[in-house]
Parts: sequence; structure tokens; C-alpha cells
Amino acid sequence: NNVTYKYSSSTKQFQRIQNGIVAKDALNGKDLQIKNILIVEANHKIIDSYGRRAIDIEHGGKGFYIVDGKYESIEWKNVDGRIIPNTLDGTEIKLSPGQTWINFVPSLNDVTIK
Repeated sequence: NNVTYKYSSSTKQFQRIQNGIVAKDALNGKDLQIKNILIVEANHKIIDSYGRRAIDIEHGGKGFYIVDGKYESIEWKNVDGRIIPNTLDGTEIKLSPGQTWINFVPSLNDVTIK
């Protein structure tokens, strides 16, 4: 899957585009308006012939936090089933109010941020 986020400086939100199709809210049909994006690295293992994957969301790791058109490198951990982003010095990041989207990727080397 090829996922792109397009930032609008006027709304200070991101639009999610997957394989060329803009993601829509299932309830109202409007384009998703995403404030916070977490791209987190997690071990992926293919578990069957359909290509389905088991993704390790328990052990934490490296990632990126993207908000307001800017990004920073982070460390993430799972606390009671919640993905918590931390700065590289270990301080918990308080997410901005608004919708948050989390992307689990096998490797941050596959991520391009422009």
C-alpha cells in the first residue's frame, strides 16, 4: 500500500491518500481531517498464504510524530493497550486535539518525509 499525507496550512490538518484515493469518513462521506500522525516501526510477520501479518504492537520502538506540517523522531511504547509517543529523551508527547492516525510499518527506512 502506498499511503501519502497531504498537509493543508489553512486547516492545519492532513488528508490521507491511499493508492491515489482520498480517505473519507464512513459516517459523513467527507475527507478525513487528521491532526496527528504517528508512524511507528514494528516487527511484521507474514502468518498465512493470504499475506496476512502479525504485527508486534507490544514491544515499542522508533517512529515519527507528525503535526502542524512538522515531524520529529520519537520512541513509542504500548501502555495498557495505548500507543504512547515519547520524545527521544523519554518525555511523553501530548498529542494535539483532533483525530490521530497511527501507521505501523516494518521499517522506518521505507518512510519518506518531504
